[in-house]
Order: sequence, then C-alpha cells, then structure tokens
Amino acid sequence: MEAILKQILEKLNSMDEDIKELKNTQKKVADGQEALTAGMNKQFEEIKNDLRILKEQTVRASELQSPVTDVQKQVDDLAIDVKLIKRVITNQ
Repeated sequence: MEAILKQILEKLNSMDEDIKELKNTQKKVADGQEALTAGMNKQFEEIKNDLRILKEQTVRASELQSPVTDVQKQVDDLAIDVKLIKRVITNQ
C-alpha cells in the first residue's frame, strides 16, 4: 500500500511539473501574442499615417492642376493671338 501511495505521489508531482511547464509555455505564447499585436498596431498606425499623407498630397495636386490647366489654355490662346497679329501685320 505504501508503494502505491508513493507511486501516486510521484505521479502527482510529475503532473504538477507538467502543469507548471504548460503555464510557462502559455505565458510565453501570450507574451509573444501581445508583442505581435503591438507590432501590428504600430504598423497599422504607420499605414494610416501614410494614407493620410497621400490624401493630403492628392488634394494639393488636384488644387494645383486646375490653375495649371487654366494657364496652359491661356498660353495656347496667346500663341493663336500672336499668329493672328503676325498675319495682320504682314498683310498690311
């Protein structure tokens, strides 16, 4: 009977050690998951910031495009005006 109790006690001690190992492993996994989550959150924030910058640049580019198009048309119109003036002068 004493031998059986000793075996049971050894088995319980072994199970306690296994449980401690499992808890340590679980803690390591949880810590790793927290680190991954923090890294992902940081990357998402960087992506959000990059998107915000792209949106701002797109707005600025759009705002600049309209005046550039207007100036381009004015230059084209001036070229036509110069040609007409040359014809008028040479025909007189």
